[in-house]
Amino acid sequence: MNLLDWEHWLDQYTGTRQEKGSLKLLIDGDDFFPRLEEAIAQATNSIHTDVYIFDRDDVGTGIADQMKARSAEVEVKVILDRLGTIGGGFSPPSTPLPESFVMPRSILPYLRQSSYLTVHPWLNPWLSSDHQKIFLVDHYRAWLGGMNLGREYRYEWHDLMLEVGGPMVGTLERNFDKAWAHEGPLGDLAYTATLLREQVPPPPPGPEDTARMRLLPTRTLWKPYEAAVLASLRKARSYVYVEHSYLFDKRVLAGLVQARRRGVDVRVVLPRINDFKAGGRGNLVTANYLFQHGVRVYFYPGMTHVKALLVDDWACVGSANLNHMSMRLCQEQNIGTSDPQSSAELKNRLFKVDFERSYELDQYISVDWVDFLSDMILEGL
Repeated sequence: MNLLDWEHWLDQYTGTRQEKGSLKLLIDGDDFFPRLEEAIAQATNSIHTDVYIFDRDDVGTGIADQMKARSAEVEVKVILDRLGTIGGGFSPPSTPLPESFVMPRSILPYLRQSSYLTVHPWLNPWLSSDHQKIFLVDHYRAWLGGMNLGREYRYEWHDLMLEVGGPMVGTLERNFDKAWAHEGPLGDLAYTATLLREQVPPPPPGPEDTARMRLLPTRTLWKPYEAAVLASLRKARSYVYVEHSYLFDKRVLAGLVQARRRGVDVRVVLPRINDFKAGGRGNLVTANYLFQHGVRVYFYPGMTHVKALLVDDWACVGSANLNHMSMRLCQEQNIGTSDPQSSAELKNRLFKVDFERSYELDQYISVDWVDFLSDMILEGL
């Protein structure tokens, strides 16, 4: 598709706008966590975190200890999803914890204990979730993507984060300020006051801030991510690459099949081992359906938690899954860009590598009624 026309379509139909900045891919925990820990250690002004799961394992408490220590010197604020954090805390990691480690009963009181750090839990109205993973330091460094704070993301799973610089960081900071106010005790009143008062200006562009990008969130009554994903599949002309662990939205599946019928090279990477058992079963049905219609399906050897879409050199990466929860209900944050350097990096460093290391499906998978039942249930989530 013509990327200039595509960006104009996004301007018109998603209510979002492009901003300048810099983007860098951080693949797996070894890339991301050291950079986050270094930024926390060097922070001079603020550390702001909005995360779905703040785990109580050794990795989560290690980040918590670092934030607590810095809270005596800089402002440290944490928004976490209450249900996601509780569920994550009771999900055991695949690798053993250190022998000397003593797990706290709950991360919330642990964060507040002997600390100037402040926490606002997302209270899950209408069973929605704050599924974002956003980390902000000193108003000029930001990260977003699929990684929560826990052992799975640091050591066990394949995952992806974006390191963001430039004016886009200012927008992410302003969004955090509004979310922080809304989750506080004054709720809508504090949110309105935050909208009205003057905001901190974004950092000026640097020489490396040459990429143009846009935020594609999922918010209450505003679904730019959903609109962008579905339209990109309709408009694809050359190729569509997808790597997602929870691919349950039938509109997305139909879009992939229709693109393939137009002659588009469509490839999908799914996890061979899914942390969500029903999701693993549902993915088998999904794989058969896509394979039946000519889509090339790959099973990653392990759990991939990557959430990446690449359509004709337009890239979209973030926190959202390709299911109804992420596309319609939860709070999500993603970045879309037609920047050629960012798209090439995603293609070469993520997709081409994962195609090579994965098993490509060459025949139908044997499934049973439990697999079909799981798929039917997940189709509505």
